Amino acid sequence: MEELIKKFKFEGYKVLSKFFSPLILNFIELNNIKFDFVSFVPMSKKEFRARGYNQTYLLAKDISLKTKKPIIENLYKIRETKKQTNLSKKERIENLKNAFIVEGEYSGNILIFDDVYTTGSTAKEVTKAFKKSIKNGNIYFVALSQTFN
Repeated sequence: MEELIKKFKFEGYKVLSKFFSPLILNFIELNNIKFDFVSFVPMSKKEFRARGYNQTYLLAKDISLKTKKPIIENLYKIRETKKQTNLSKKERIENLKNAFIVEGEYSGNILIFDDVYTTGSTAKEVTKAFKKSIKNGNIYFVALSQTFN
């Protein structure tokens, strides 16, 4: 799984989204997660230009198409951050602090996708951004994989 995620994330194997999305749908169903919107962890403009695509957006798009739930694309990464890979938990927390904002207000449950969950820093900051704009709903954060560092 780790190798597939690396290919999906770094080597342009965008088609793997079609492989991963049924796994996510199965997880959502098994855990009885009810949601009204889907979203994804955004990249900065610089990161997007370098990679050419956002793998978490591809997952959100596939899930949106299969569930007929709209995608919230108004979550933004508002500043450049260091790559998380070699940072400690404390450094990751500081690195992503206040890095995301959400524009607009939403009512309902939101399901957010990421590719890898390591320390929870990304999940914490993204959900914190959504909490400021959500009314009457819950926020669910789902990742394809979890690392244990």
